[in-house]
Amino acid sequence: MRLRRTCTLAGLVALGAVLAPAAAQAGPVGCGSVITQSTTLTADVGPCNQGGLIIRADNITVDLGGRTVAGKSRTADGIGILLDGVSGVTLKNGSVRFFDAGVVVLGGGGNTVTGLNVRDNIGSIKTNSRDNGDGISVRWSNGNTVSANAVVNNGPFGGITVLGTTSATANGNVVTNNRVTDNDVPSGPTGPNQDDGIRVEGPNASGTQIIGNTVTGNGLDGVAVFADQGTGFKNTGTIVSGNSISGNGFHEFGHRKGDGIVLFGAPGSATVGGADNSLVTVNSVQANAANGIRVASKSNVVDSNFVQGNAAYPGVTAFDRNDANLTPPCDNNTWTNNGTGTRNQDCIS
Repeated sequence: MRLRRTCTLAGLVALGAVLAPAAAQAGPVGCGSVITQSTTLTADVGPCNQGGLIIRADNITVDLGGRTVAGKSRTADGIGILLDGVSGVTLKNGSVRFFDAGVVVLGGGGNTVTGLNVRDNIGSIKTNSRDNGDGISVRWSNGNTVSANAVVNNGPFGGITVLGTTSATANGNVVTNNRVTDNDVPSGPTGPNQDDGIRVEGPNASGTQIIGNTVTGNGLDGVAVFADQGTGFKNTGTIVSGNSISGNGFHEFGHRKGDGIVLFGAPGSATVGGADNSLVTVNSVQANAANGIRVASKSNVVDSNFVQGNAAYPGVTAFDRNDANLTPPCDNNTWTNNGTGTRNQDCIS
Protein backbone atom coordinates (compact mmCIF):
# COMPACT_ATOMS: atom_id res chain seq x y z
CA MET A 1 0.00 0.00 0.00
CA ARG A 2 1.31 3.44 -0.90
CA LEU A 3 0.99 6.34 1.49
CA ARG A 4 -0.11 9.46 -0.29
CA ARG A 5 1.84 12.56 0.57
CA THR A 6 -0.03 15.23 2.53
CA CYS A 7 2.47 18.08 2.36
CA THR A 8 1.29 21.65 1.89
CA LEU A 9 3.09 24.72 0.62
CA ALA A 10 1.81 26.71 3.59
CA GLY A 11 3.31 24.23 6.00
CA LEU A 12 6.77 24.37 4.49
CA VAL A 13 6.71 28.14 4.15
CA ALA A 14 5.77 28.30 7.81
CA LEU A 15 8.69 26.04 8.63
CA GLY A 16 11.05 28.30 6.70
CA ALA A 17 9.77 31.28 8.66
CA VAL A 18 10.48 29.49 11.91
CA LEU A 19 14.04 28.69 10.85
CA ALA A 20 14.92 32.09 9.44
CA PRO A 21 16.53 34.87 11.47
CA ALA A 22 15.33 38.43 10.94
CA ALA A 23 18.04 39.35 8.45
CA ALA A 24 20.51 37.78 6.06
CA GLN A 25 23.82 36.42 7.26
CA ALA A 26 26.34 38.85 8.67
CA GLY A 27 29.73 37.43 9.59
CA PRO A 28 30.15 33.70 10.16
CA VAL A 29 27.51 31.37 8.81
CA GLY A 30 25.72 29.39 11.52
CA CYS A 31 22.51 27.52 12.23
CA GLY A 32 19.54 29.36 10.75
CA SER A 33 21.61 31.72 8.59
CA VAL A 34 19.84 33.18 5.57
CA ILE A 35 22.23 33.31 2.63
CA THR A 36 21.71 36.03 0.00
CA GLN A 37 25.10 36.17 -1.67
CA SER A 38 27.62 33.69 -3.03
CA THR A 39 29.24 32.02 -0.03
CA THR A 40 31.91 29.43 0.74
CA LEU A 41 31.87 27.84 4.17
CA THR A 42 35.09 27.94 6.16
CA ALA A 43 33.81 25.89 9.09
CA ASP A 44 31.22 23.25 9.87
CA VAL A 45 27.70 24.39 10.78
CA GLY A 46 25.89 22.79 13.71
CA PRO A 47 24.74 20.67 15.38
CA CYS A 48 21.54 22.64 14.70
CA ASN A 49 18.25 22.36 16.61
CA GLN A 50 15.75 23.57 13.96
CA GLY A 51 17.31 23.60 10.54
CA GLY A 52 20.61 24.55 9.00
CA LEU A 53 20.90 27.10 6.17
CA ILE A 54 18.30 28.94 4.11
CA ILE A 55 19.15 30.25 0.64
CA ARG A 56 17.01 33.20 -0.47
CA ALA A 57 18.73 34.83 -3.44
CA ASP A 58 18.78 33.92 -7.12
CA ASN A 59 21.85 33.14 -9.23
CA ILE A 60 24.35 32.60 -6.43
CA THR A 61 26.72 29.74 -5.57
CA VAL A 62 26.80 28.24 -2.10
CA ASP A 63 29.95 26.13 -1.75
CA LEU A 64 30.05 24.10 1.44
CA GLY A 65 33.82 23.98 1.03
CA GLY A 66 33.96 20.33 2.02
CA ARG A 67 32.37 21.18 5.37
CA THR A 68 29.38 19.58 7.09
CA VAL A 69 26.00 21.10 7.95
CA ALA A 70 24.60 18.92 10.73
CA GLY A 71 21.50 18.54 12.85
CA LYS A 72 21.26 16.69 16.14
CA SER A 73 20.00 13.36 14.79
CA ARG A 74 16.54 13.58 16.34
CA THR A 75 13.01 14.24 15.09
CA ALA A 76 12.10 17.94 14.52
CA ASP A 77 15.57 19.03 13.44
CA GLY A 78 13.99 20.52 10.30
CA ILE A 79 15.67 20.93 6.92
CA GLY A 80 19.43 20.92 6.52
CA ILE A 81 19.59 23.33 3.56
CA LEU A 82 16.46 24.97 2.16
CA LEU A 83 16.49 26.62 -1.27
CA ASP A 84 13.50 28.84 -0.62
CA GLY A 85 11.80 29.94 -3.84
CA VAL A 86 15.07 30.67 -5.63
CA SER A 87 16.27 30.18 -9.19
CA GLY A 88 19.68 29.67 -10.74
CA VAL A 89 21.40 28.66 -7.48
CA THR A 90 24.27 26.17 -7.33
CA LEU A 91 24.68 24.27 -4.06
CA LYS A 92 27.77 22.05 -3.95
CA ASN A 93 30.70 20.34 -2.27
CA GLY A 94 29.99 19.21 1.28
CA SER A 95 27.91 17.08 3.63
CA VAL A 96 24.40 17.44 5.08
CA ARG A 97 23.53 15.08 7.95
CA PHE A 98 21.16 14.37 10.82
CA PHE A 99 18.15 16.52 9.84
CA ASP A 100 14.54 15.54 9.05
CA ALA A 101 15.37 16.25 5.40
CA GLY A 102 18.79 16.93 3.95
CA VAL A 103 18.29 19.39 1.07
CA VAL A 104 14.91 20.78 -0.04
CA VAL A 105 14.38 22.82 -3.21
CA LEU A 106 11.07 24.56 -2.57
CA GLY A 107 9.59 26.52 -5.49
CA GLY A 108 11.72 28.54 -7.89
CA GLY A 109 13.57 26.56 -10.55
CA GLY A 110 16.70 25.96 -12.57
CA ASN A 111 18.89 25.19 -9.54
CA THR A 112 21.77 22.71 -9.32
CA VAL A 113 22.49 20.48 -6.32
CA THR A 114 25.78 18.67 -6.88
CA GLY A 115 28.70 17.01 -5.18
CA LEU A 116 27.03 16.58 -1.80
CA ASN A 117 27.19 13.76 0.71
CA VAL A 118 23.61 13.64 2.03
CA ARG A 119 23.14 10.96 4.65
CA ASP A 120 21.36 10.03 7.86
CA ASN A 121 18.52 12.52 7.40
CA ILE A 122 15.51 10.82 8.96
CA GLY A 123 12.06 12.37 9.32
CA SER A 124 8.75 11.07 10.56
CA ILE A 125 6.03 9.35 8.56
CA LYS A 126 3.41 11.10 10.70
CA THR A 127 1.27 13.73 8.97
CA ASN A 128 2.35 16.45 11.41
CA SER A 129 5.97 16.13 10.30
CA ARG A 130 5.45 18.67 7.45
CA ASP A 131 6.41 15.81 5.16
CA ASN A 132 10.15 15.73 5.60
CA GLY A 133 11.91 12.41 5.34
CA ASP A 134 14.05 12.58 2.18
CA GLY A 135 17.73 13.01 1.44
CA ILE A 136 17.19 15.50 -1.41
CA SER A 137 13.69 16.73 -2.24
CA VAL A 138 12.59 18.90 -5.19
CA ARG A 139 9.14 20.26 -4.35
CA TRP A 140 6.99 22.31 -6.70
CA SER A 141 10.02 23.43 -8.68
CA ASN A 142 10.89 23.04 -12.38
CA GLY A 143 14.06 22.44 -14.34
CA ASN A 144 16.45 21.60 -11.51
CA THR A 145 19.47 19.30 -11.76
CA VAL A 146 20.43 16.93 -8.95
CA SER A 147 23.77 15.41 -9.93
CA ALA A 148 26.78 13.52 -8.61
CA ASN A 149 25.60 13.30 -5.01
CA ALA A 150 25.94 10.42 -2.53
CA VAL A 151 22.53 9.93 -0.90
CA VAL A 152 22.70 7.31 1.85
CA ASN A 153 20.48 6.19 4.77
CA ASN A 154 17.73 8.79 4.50
CA GLY A 155 14.00 8.28 4.91
CA PRO A 156 11.35 7.18 5.48
CA PHE A 157 10.15 8.54 2.09
CA GLY A 158 13.03 8.49 -0.36
CA GLY A 159 16.65 9.10 -1.14
CA ILE A 160 15.85 11.62 -3.91
CA THR A 161 12.25 12.78 -4.38
CA VAL A 162 10.56 14.96 -7.00
CA LEU A 163 7.19 16.17 -5.76
CA GLY A 164 4.39 18.18 -7.43
CA THR A 165 0.85 19.18 -6.55
CA THR A 166 -2.31 20.03 -8.50
CA SER A 167 -1.44 23.72 -8.24
CA ALA A 168 2.36 23.71 -8.49
CA THR A 169 4.32 21.72 -11.06
CA ALA A 170 7.59 19.85 -10.67
CA ASN A 171 8.38 19.41 -14.37
CA GLY A 172 11.58 18.88 -16.32
CA ASN A 173 13.85 17.98 -13.41
CA VAL A 174 17.03 15.95 -14.01
CA VAL A 175 18.41 13.39 -11.54
CA THR A 176 21.74 12.15 -12.87
CA ASN A 177 24.91 10.33 -11.85
CA ASN A 178 23.99 10.06 -8.17
CA ARG A 179 24.76 7.17 -5.85
CA VAL A 180 21.52 6.42 -4.02
CA THR A 181 22.09 3.61 -1.56
CA ASP A 182 20.72 2.08 1.64
CA ASN A 183 17.82 4.47 2.12
CA ASP A 184 15.97 1.96 4.26
CA VAL A 185 14.69 3.54 7.46
CA PRO A 186 12.29 1.41 9.54
CA SER A 187 8.83 2.96 9.81
CA GLY A 188 7.50 0.36 12.21
CA PRO A 189 6.01 -3.10 11.86
CA THR A 190 2.51 -1.74 11.22
CA GLY A 191 3.39 1.34 9.18
CA PRO A 192 4.01 1.57 5.45
CA ASN A 193 7.53 1.34 4.10
CA GLN A 194 8.20 4.31 1.81
CA ASP A 195 11.96 4.05 1.39
CA ASP A 196 12.29 4.42 -2.37
CA GLY A 197 15.65 5.17 -3.92
CA ILE A 198 14.44 7.77 -6.47
CA ARG A 199 10.78 8.75 -6.19
CA VAL A 200 8.72 10.87 -8.62
CA GLU A 201 5.47 11.69 -6.91
CA GLY A 202 2.92 13.99 -8.43
CA PRO A 203 0.47 15.02 -9.40
CA ASN A 204 2.05 17.39 -11.93
CA ALA A 205 5.56 15.93 -12.00
CA SER A 206 6.23 15.33 -15.70
CA GLY A 207 9.30 15.08 -17.88
CA THR A 208 11.65 13.92 -15.14
CA GLN A 209 14.95 12.50 -16.42
CA ILE A 210 16.56 9.81 -14.24
CA ILE A 211 19.86 9.06 -15.93
CA GLY A 212 23.06 7.25 -15.02
CA ASN A 213 22.41 6.72 -11.32
CA THR A 214 23.49 3.83 -9.12
CA VAL A 215 20.48 2.80 -7.00
CA THR A 216 21.11 -0.06 -4.57
CA GLY A 217 19.89 -1.42 -1.27
CA ASN A 218 16.91 0.88 -0.78
CA GLY A 219 14.00 -0.38 1.29
CA LEU A 220 11.20 -0.39 -1.28
CA ASP A 221 11.43 0.42 -5.01
CA GLY A 222 14.65 1.47 -6.68
CA VAL A 223 12.93 3.97 -9.01
CA ALA A 224 9.22 4.69 -8.50
CA VAL A 225 7.11 6.95 -10.71
CA PHE A 226 3.64 7.50 -9.28
CA ALA A 227 0.25 7.82 -10.96
CA ASP A 228 -1.69 11.07 -10.61
CA GLN A 229 -3.39 9.82 -7.41
CA GLY A 230 -6.84 10.48 -8.81
CA THR A 231 -6.33 14.20 -9.48
CA GLY A 232 -6.31 14.26 -13.28
CA PHE A 233 -2.87 15.94 -13.31
CA LYS A 234 -0.67 13.24 -14.77
CA ASN A 235 3.02 12.47 -14.34
CA THR A 236 4.04 11.72 -17.92
CA GLY A 237 7.11 11.56 -20.12
CA THR A 238 9.59 10.25 -17.56
CA ILE A 239 12.94 9.02 -18.91
CA VAL A 240 14.72 6.30 -16.93
CA SER A 241 17.96 5.55 -18.75
CA GLY A 242 21.40 4.13 -18.11
CA ASN A 243 20.91 3.40 -14.41
CA SER A 244 22.27 0.48 -12.39
CA ILE A 245 19.45 -0.68 -10.10
CA SER A 246 20.01 -3.67 -7.83
CA GLY A 247 19.26 -5.14 -4.44
CA ASN A 248 16.28 -2.94 -3.63
CA GLY A 249 13.06 -3.88 -1.88
CA PHE A 250 14.17 -6.04 1.05
CA HIS A 251 12.72 -3.95 3.89
CA GLU A 252 12.62 -6.09 7.00
CA PHE A 253 8.98 -5.57 8.01
CA GLY A 254 5.98 -7.33 6.50
CA HIS A 255 5.18 -4.78 3.76
CA ARG A 256 5.21 -5.55 0.05
CA LYS A 257 8.64 -6.17 -1.39
CA GLY A 258 10.03 -3.64 -3.80
CA ASP A 259 10.65 -3.54 -7.55
CA GLY A 260 13.69 -2.29 -9.41
CA ILE A 261 11.70 0.17 -11.56
CA VAL A 262 7.94 0.70 -11.27
CA LEU A 263 5.63 2.95 -13.30
CA PHE A 264 2.39 3.13 -11.35
CA GLY A 265 -1.05 3.30 -12.91
CA ALA A 266 -4.58 2.01 -12.72
CA PRO A 267 -5.37 -0.15 -15.76
CA GLY A 268 -8.95 0.27 -16.96
CA SER A 269 -9.64 3.30 -14.78
CA ALA A 270 -11.01 6.46 -16.37
CA THR A 271 -10.35 8.53 -13.25
CA VAL A 272 -6.73 7.75 -12.46
CA GLY A 273 -3.93 8.65 -14.87
CA GLY A 274 -0.79 6.57 -14.71
CA ALA A 275 2.86 7.35 -15.27
CA ASP A 276 2.24 7.21 -19.02
CA ASN A 277 4.37 7.93 -22.12
CA SER A 278 7.61 7.10 -20.35
CA LEU A 279 10.86 5.67 -21.73
CA VAL A 280 12.77 3.01 -19.78
CA THR A 281 15.94 2.11 -21.63
CA VAL A 282 19.47 0.75 -21.24
CA ASN A 283 19.18 0.11 -17.50
CA SER A 284 20.74 -2.78 -15.63
CA VAL A 285 18.07 -4.14 -13.25
CA GLN A 286 19.13 -7.13 -11.18
CA ALA A 287 18.56 -8.90 -7.86
CA ASN A 288 15.68 -6.74 -6.65
CA ALA A 289 13.26 -8.30 -4.18
CA ALA A 290 10.16 -8.37 -6.40
CA ASN A 291 9.82 -7.39 -10.08
CA GLY A 292 12.71 -6.05 -12.09
CA ILE A 293 10.61 -3.65 -14.19
CA ARG A 294 6.88 -3.38 -13.47
CA VAL A 295 4.64 -1.22 -15.66
CA ALA A 296 1.04 -0.49 -14.67
CA SER A 297 0.66 2.61 -16.85
CA LYS A 298 0.16 2.94 -20.61
CA SER A 299 1.89 3.97 -23.85
CA ASN A 300 5.41 3.42 -22.52
CA VAL A 301 8.53 2.10 -24.25
CA VAL A 302 10.69 -0.39 -22.35
CA ASP A 303 13.67 -1.17 -24.55
CA SER A 304 17.17 -2.63 -24.37
CA ASN A 305 17.39 -3.09 -20.61
CA PHE A 306 19.33 -5.91 -18.94
CA VAL A 307 16.76 -7.39 -16.54
CA GLN A 308 17.64 -10.66 -14.85
CA GLY A 309 17.72 -12.35 -11.46
CA ASN A 310 14.93 -10.38 -9.85
CA ALA A 311 12.13 -11.84 -7.67
CA ALA A 312 15.02 -12.42 -5.28
CA TYR A 313 13.05 -12.37 -2.02
CA PRO A 314 12.23 -15.95 -0.98
CA GLY A 315 8.67 -16.94 -1.81
CA VAL A 316 7.73 -13.73 -3.64
CA THR A 317 5.67 -14.08 -6.83
CA ALA A 318 7.18 -11.65 -9.34
CA PHE A 319 8.94 -11.41 -12.71
CA ASP A 320 11.92 -9.72 -14.27
CA ARG A 321 9.47 -7.96 -16.63
CA ASN A 322 5.90 -7.46 -15.48
CA ASP A 323 3.18 -5.58 -17.39
CA ALA A 324 0.20 -5.16 -15.08
CA ASN A 325 -2.10 -4.25 -17.98
CA LEU A 326 -4.07 -7.45 -18.46
CA THR A 327 -7.09 -6.29 -20.51
CA PRO A 328 -5.93 -5.57 -23.11
CA PRO A 329 -2.51 -7.16 -22.58
CA CYS A 330 0.32 -4.61 -22.32
CA ASP A 331 -2.16 -1.81 -23.26
CA ASN A 332 -0.04 0.02 -25.84
CA ASN A 333 3.25 -0.53 -24.01
CA THR A 334 6.20 -1.59 -26.17
CA TRP A 335 8.64 -4.10 -24.66
CA THR A 336 11.68 -4.95 -26.81
CA ASN A 337 15.20 -6.36 -26.41
CA ASN A 338 15.13 -6.69 -22.62
CA GLY A 339 17.17 -9.85 -22.12
CA THR A 340 16.16 -13.38 -21.30
CA GLY A 341 14.69 -13.06 -17.81
CA THR A 342 11.20 -14.06 -16.76
CA ARG A 343 8.09 -12.30 -18.06
CA ASN A 344 4.39 -12.43 -17.28
CA GLN A 345 2.90 -11.79 -20.76
CA ASP A 346 3.61 -12.82 -24.34
CA CYS A 347 3.59 -9.17 -25.47
CA ILE A 348 6.83 -8.60 -23.48
CA SER A 349 10.18 -9.28 -25.09
